[in-house]
Amino acid sequence: YFLSRKNVPQLDPKDIFAVLKILLETRAFPKEEMNRLLDSLILAGKDPKIQEMIRNEQCYYVEPLHRQNLIDLIWKIESSITKSRLVEISYRRQDSKVKDHTIKPVGILFNEHYFYLHAQICENQKPHPAIFRIDRLKKYHVTDKDFLPQRFEEGIYRQYIQYMYQGQMMHIKFKFWGDSLEAVRDRLPTAKVVGNDGKKRIVEADVYDNGIVMWLLSQREFLEVLEPYSLREEIKETLKNMLKNYSKDET
Repeated sequence: YFLSRKNVPQLDPKDIFAVLKILLETRAFPKEEMNRLLDSLILAGKDPKIQEMIRNEQCYYVEPLHRQNLIDLIWKIESSITKSRLVEISYRRQDSKVKDHTIKPVGILFNEHYFYLHAQICENQKPHPAIFRIDRLKKYHVTDKDFLPQRFEEGIYRQYIQYMYQGQMMHIKFKFWGDSLEAVRDRLPTAKVVGNDGKKRIVEADVYDNGIVMWLLSQREFLEVLEPYSLREEIKETLKNMLKNYSKDET
């Protein structure tokens, strides 16, 4: 007998073109890695026109400021997750301080130009994983010690989090009267329209509290938070503080 692969689906040029456009938009990799990925996909497409289609975007590609090669490290991290190995890391925080941790790596996510590692820190017993930006890892040493794995549902987790800011789970309700309710529902996968107030839609969603504040404020004057009361008050206080930045011009 012999194995025939004739019916295995292959990426054709239009598929590869779509993937290339998404890849360029992410700005996830330094130029060297991005160019290697683009060139490999273009060769796989076997259509020279694809190169011309993305030439301008590839030429003017702006790499992320960290300029760190990531692909080998991401693969190393995924291997440690698959094997459930404890890992010793050195991590550069936002304030440039470097902290050492022993972690249980559980998942990798991509969001807003960056790859993130989700891991349980062995030194504390917090119920949810910590989040580390992968480009800020200064050391990633995989030990020979195993840990009992706990399933991390990346797909479900992504439905609740905004901008990789975690916090506590929260049920929110708000009015929305902007241009695109569809964009709101795409941004908040758990969102449901539960009513109307004239032309304003009333929406409910389950989210993590820290990141959602940033998104709510991005909707300008086309959104009003209704519940919970604590979130409504936090939004009001934030807006007051923002206004102070501009009231200085009047003095």
